[in-house]
Amino acid sequence: MLFSTTFAVSRGPGEDWFDPFLAVDAKVWIDPLLIYTQEFGPFVGAHEEVISFFEAAYALVAQSKGRPASAYWRRAEAMLYFPERSEFCLGYTADGIGGSGSGPDLTRNLVSGLWKAIDLGLKNLDHFEEVQIFQKGIGPDRISDAVSKILFSRFVEYTRLICETHSIPMSEFHYSQGHFNLEERRWEPVHFKAPKNPISGEPVLLCPQFFLRTLPTINAEDFWKYGREFAPDIIIAQFGDDIQSRVTKKEIIELAEANPNLVDDFVEHARNLNPTPYPFGPDPKLLIKWYFEALRWTTSTPIATNALNTFPDFVAALIDSFRHFVEENKGWRLLWNDNRTPRAEESSQNLFMGVAGHYCRANNIDVSREANIGRGAVDYKLSNGWNERALIEVKLAKNSRFWNGLKDQLPTYLRAEGIHEGVFLVICYTDADIDRIIGIDDVARQVSEQLNYDIRVEIVDARPKDSASVVG
Repeated sequence: MLFSTTFAVSRGPGEDWFDPFLAVDAKVWIDPLLIYTQEFGPFVGAHEEVISFFEAAYALVAQSKGRPASAYWRRAEAMLYFPERSEFCLGYTADGIGGSGSGPDLTRNLVSGLWKAIDLGLKNLDHFEEVQIFQKGIGPDRISDAVSKILFSRFVEYTRLICETHSIPMSEFHYSQGHFNLEERRWEPVHFKAPKNPISGEPVLLCPQFFLRTLPTINAEDFWKYGREFAPDIIIAQFGDDIQSRVTKKEIIELAEANPNLVDDFVEHARNLNPTPYPFGPDPKLLIKWYFEALRWTTSTPIATNALNTFPDFVAALIDSFRHFVEENKGWRLLWNDNRTPRAEESSQNLFMGVAGHYCRANNIDVSREANIGRGAVDYKLSNGWNERALIEVKLAKNSRFWNGLKDQLPTYLRAEGIHEGVFLVICYTDADIDRIIGIDDVARQVSEQLNYDIRVEIVDARPKDSASVVG
């Protein structure tokens, strides 16, 4: 369900606010550098506000001398608590929208990262995003959470202006931490108005599309790529000449700690590249197009539960419709890049979520994306009350952990939830994929008999069906 559909509005000429999904987060985040380079309206002065905030945080961390027991360290932790901003509907979480955000462990990681930066002599506070290069557990979600909380009042004002333009009703909300008092270095409560999400009951805040990316401009992965391209001698000297292009966060941190000047060079390089937002028009990662294509398909081919005998019948009909969409109605085009390379697994999961979400909503059945069930997150959980539930795991046949998903991952999730029925949905892109899954039904049967579950395999053939361009 889109924000625009829910409130019966559309973006007018010159408007570029991101139209969020209200039931599931879009996997993009706010990039601070894009805000700094495009300050306008409510966001004029945003860069200075963020810098001032982190200057105060740096001062506390520096005064702590790196000691977690210090009162200064504890004050820094209180200051740097950034819960996930569920009102933006950005970034996938365990329950669709709204997740754990920055809990105590993540907050400690952030304070530790700042101390590392201070200890290494980092003086430039213009880009606090650098901290993710020095510390595990800090990624684009944490950076986005931080900037959205610091600039909260600016996003509230931006949303208010849009709502007044389109006569969108707003409700009263109260946050215990909505404004940071820089002088007293503490968070203060705020009362504000915003549209209410009819699904969660939480406020909805809007964000300019041109503030959003899948990774912040300054990020750990690009730092490593920068080092490989512009300072390969440093990397070889530290890690050997057999180091791979894909490395762990631990190795990236080791490079940053040993070469803080290289981090400074990378930041300057990234800033001069004129960073660009995620291209929502072509949508190369299929982050939003899946919704509209799935809506078109499910509207034209409805599933009615009153024509089915059981809940498993509905699950089977849903999967059959998805397969028919991909194999026979050019849905496969959405799973391939224009250069005829297959998209990432996430694209097929998004497309399936679109189909499943529309069918489930039409039939009053709950579907959760990446439902947290204790030992991980299953791709989809469908339920029609407590007694009628099913788990669906979507995997590409070429995934290196493909067989583990069938033999261990899905059974573990079923056991944790006390659910009997599981579906292992396999997406095949090539002839080699088809060959790889020969005998998979026998494996599923063995696992089911051994563990007393009903696990069935469903195969979707996403191989190109013609020689035309793969994007529709």
